[in-house]
Amino acid sequence: MKIQRFIPFLVVAVIAGALAYGQGWLQPKQSPKTGEEIRSQVATPGNRLEDLRRLDLEIELVNDREVKLTYAASGDQDPRAAIRRGDRPDEGEITGQEAVDQIEAIAGAIPPLPADEPLTLIQAVLDQLAIAQTDVREFEFEYVLTDDSRGVVELQVKDHNDDDWDDDGGRDDS
Repeated sequence: MKIQRFIPFLVVAVIAGALAYGQGWLQPKQSPKTGEEIRSQVATPGNRLEDLRRLDLEIELVNDREVKLTYAASGDQDPRAAIRRGDRPDEGEITGQEAVDQIEAIAGAIPPLPADEPLTLIQAVLDQLAIAQTDVREFEFEYVLTDDSRGVVELQVKDHNDDDWDDDGGRDDS
């Protein structure tokens, strides 16, 4: 009969132990991963500059400035690249190997081409170029891969000041 007095305490202890284990308080601590282990687990988009034959990017900003990137590679010739940042007028046009390196970094950071998720692609490009979404009026991304796959991703942002929208909030197609 004395054992029956301890049953509620035993039940509470088992429930508390199960909750603690569920919260991770009693799980064995894992050793911290080294940088190499962490790096090997990160998924890479898989875009390589060698897979691109042509890339054209044009972003029109709300302040009427433009950002343009062009890249072209043809067979045995060195690739040609140019970057013009209208949002940074103090920087001139970047060409040559420096432009190729920057475009390679952008291509490696965006989702795999051909693009199945255009909004993800747009956001990744804007992130790489450090451009806020709210600053974009038009976005056009065209590419040709070495296997002749082609793609175009376009975005045009309309606001209340655009001429092709009427005052009722609908499209003015007249």
